Amino acid sequence: MDLVLITPAFIVISEVKNLAEKIVVNSNPFQFIKEYPDGKRQPLKNPIVELERKIYLFENWLKKRKIEIPIKGIVAFAYNNELNIEETPSMDIMFTYEVAAHFRSLPVTKEILNKPEIHSIARKIANSHQEYNPFPLIKRFDIQPAHILPGVICPTCNHLPMIWMQKKWICHPCGYAGKNDHESALKDWSMLIKNSITNREFRYFTQLENRNTAKKLLARSPIELQGLGRSSKYAIILEHFNQIEGRQKSLY
Repeated sequence: MDLVLITPAFIVISEVKNLAEKIVVNSNPFQFIKEYPDGKRQPLKNPIVELERKIYLFENWLKKRKIEIPIKGIVAFAYNNELNIEETPSMDIMFTYEVAAHFRSLPVTKEILNKPEIHSIARKIANSHQEYNPFPLIKRFDIQPAHILPGVICPTCNHLPMIWMQKKWICHPCGYAGKNDHESALKDWSMLIKNSITNREFRYFTQLENRNTAKKLLARSPIELQGLGRSSKYAIILEHFNQIEGRQKSLY
């Protein structure tokens, strides 16, 4: 939910859209269309349908906590673009600069929640928040792991796979050589398949043959060893890679 306003009489959920082009809202069929300056038109995912789904799920979330209160929805566009609405939709559509005035104009006719209850709901929402995580993609898109080609991808020409030789990852087609490109393969594995990897899985995915070489490369990667012996595996935490990449970019 982009924005949630809790009042004594109702709750408002705002769906904010960052679209700079002209927006046309057709009535029959009901759809949102983005229109470019050159006349090209692109249908958009209906934000009202998205908002109705969020309201439905939020209502169920509140009912589980024995809270019943009306929920309203508004669609707000972040840019002051041209907006052409053919027929009044079921929810309010406006620009973000109009939202504050719209909130002030909403009448509070019946007090369902008192101030402590409002704060309590806000805390429960914050405590229940979970960051969206689309990974692993094989589950999201029903992909068989066997259909994913293994190998370390060359960052210069995208050739697959690179070969580990002379303590470097070598790309024969373009001549690129690097020492840490297996880390990109670890990120790919985490996003595609799962957030942990064994020495054997690492050797398969990077096309390495030597177990000791794989062990050394894994040991110097920003991952965490869990367990001992045959049951050991490495936890891949994407934030660790992102932090390293952020520090490297700040040096340039």
